[in-house]
Amino acid sequence: MVPERAGNLAKANAITETYFVQSCLALAKPAGVILSPSLFNPEEFMPLDPTQEPIFPPELLRLKDTPQKQLRFEGERVTWIQASTLQELLDLKAQFPEAKLVVGNTEIGIEMKFKNKLFPMIVCPAWIPELNSVEHGPEGISFGASCPLSLVEKTLVDAVAKLCAYKTEVFKGVLEQLRWFAGKQVKSVASIGGNIITASPISDLNTVFMASGAKLTIVSTVTPCVVVTHVKCYLLGKLVGD
Repeated sequence: MVPERAGNLAKANAITETYFVQSCLALAKPAGVILSPSLFNPEEFMPLDPTQEPIFPPELLRLKDTPQKQLRFEGERVTWIQASTLQELLDLKAQFPEAKLVVGNTEIGIEMKFKNKLFPMIVCPAWIPELNSVEHGPEGISFGASCPLSLVEKTLVDAVAKLCAYKTEVFKGVLEQLRWFAGKQVKSVASIGGNIITASPISDLNTVFMASGAKLTIVSTVTPCVVVTHVKCYLLGKLVGD
């Protein structure tokens, strides 16, 4: 029954993500930009050479080396902002305390689709370097909150193969849970931070994090700026509404 449940969850989340993208396109457009019905002019294409494979667009390859800038879409009911730096994210959250943070959209999309909820302000921290970092330390491995679960899985598999068995018991526990965590499509976008912050009572991973004493680093614009707490303390605080 577990594998079937996981497959259904993967399908539901994939449908939800498609719906969310379509909803955002319908509700929002770039500020100050006139949308064109056509993205390109076919007459500008180079003739196809049947002896060669089409190459990946060089312009897109160069984008990964270009400093990220804030991306903002504003609609009648929804404003969507992609933050480019950690400080920018903190400033946006301080300015819009009720803003929803969305990385993989596996939770917010469900609330929009099935609960008819509307979130006027959405902030995406998916491309902030600090939130995508992976650091190996003496106490374990630290993952940035935006790290997708697919990256977490790959990193832990590599660690289990390299480290002594007694050092990887928690890693194996997380990997066992990830086996049943939806499908590859969902794990490629769902983030480890989103899994924790949502504090869902049916979370597959939070039980392992609580039992293993995993720690959570919280950054804020108020004093103290950085707080390190146990995942268990955070989740219990969410449970009692603190």
